[in-house]
Amino acid sequence: MKYLAVLLFAVLALSTSVQAQMQCEVCEFVAAKVEAIAANNQSIAYVETHLEGICNYLPGTYGQACTFMVKSYTQVVLNMIINNETPEVICSQLGFCPATEEVTLQQLEETAPVTSLGKHHHHHHHNIVKKLECKVCDWLVKKVEQHIFSGHSQQEIIRALDSECHHFDIKAAINLCKKEVAQEVPKMIEHLKRKETPAAVCKMIAKC
Repeated sequence: MKYLAVLLFAVLALSTSVQAQMQCEVCEFVAAKVEAIAANNQSIAYVETHLEGICNYLPGTYGQACTFMVKSYTQVVLNMIINNETPEVICSQLGFCPATEEVTLQQLEETAPVTSLGKHHHHHHHNIVKKLECKVCDWLVKKVEQHIFSGHSQQEIIRALDSECHHFDIKAAINLCKKEVAQEVPKMIEHLKRKETPAAVCKMIAKC
């Protein structure tokens, strides 16, 4: 009986490992196809239709995972490709390739492993993005505060921070930082001049 329990555990562990590997392979396959098609300046509708046709030729669960990936992530993958991300990096940041994901999450100082497709993945990926937004906001507000103390104007602060966003090592964080600089710095300055703390500012602008 004990032997059967150990055997069952081993089979389940192997099944989970195989599933995770399949998700990673499918993600990189789809991302590479999106990259190739996007190079020909095709529309997003064309990309999705073309990829769904390819997915139909894949066997069993591979085909199902491929179709899910295409329907749920084509636009996201395309945006990341436009930002010069590789299929490997894209699938790491989306959480489909666990081995590389560990490095990414260490850089974000977070741990939220994702090993399954579906709503569960969307929930965790959303949490990771929100935590990253909060982390970037906190860093930016403290930088804005320093610039205010130095007597810099709003435009000077925006120009300086846009460059300082490269402090982050992850492309996704750099892009998010630049977006927050462009959209949120005026609000940050306004709240800081009212003597709000960095933590309070990020809550007020809905980043934390």
